[in-house]
Amino acid sequence: KTGNIDIDEFMKYSNKIKPMIKTGMQIATDYQAKGVISMLLKWKVMMTNEEWKNLYVVIPTVWVTSKNNPREQLFRLIMDKDNQDTHIIIGENIKSEYDARKLCGRIVHDRMMSRFIFGINDKWSQRKCQGLGSQTDSLMDYIRVSIEDYVDQYSTNEMGNF
Repeated sequence: KTGNIDIDEFMKYSNKIKPMIKTGMQIATDYQAKGVISMLLKWKVMMTNEEWKNLYVVIPTVWVTSKNNPREQLFRLIMDKDNQDTHIIIGENIKSEYDARKLCGRIVHDRMMSRFIFGINDKWSQRKCQGLGSQTDSLMDYIRVSIEDYVDQYSTNEMGNF
């Protein structure tokens, strides 16, 4: 072997196995859905309504599957509707149960502390609470104005218009 790959031969091979890949993906997702849903429903029966409502889930993932994650969709179908946006946590590169617990603890703690520090009596305070308890940076409202000001200033003074 020369170590070279013929792209045309590779494309023919890929085209040949594509139906098998498609079938395998369907089988895998069917088993995943069946397994996760049956497990969740067993847990739900073991818990009180209040415990179920307060359940947090950390879904370990990597960047390429962190959005529109199938496991997140499974949990959203079964978990308490009022808490889905706050109690389902997608964690990238979680390596252990300890990492998952630490992430969940930090998020819950940040949400609690932001309410103690800022309160929720006005829009600014609510935005700070949102920023410290979500994936939205709490400095976004400030940095956006600064970025626009400096881009305008730089483009006028240094380079003309972009």
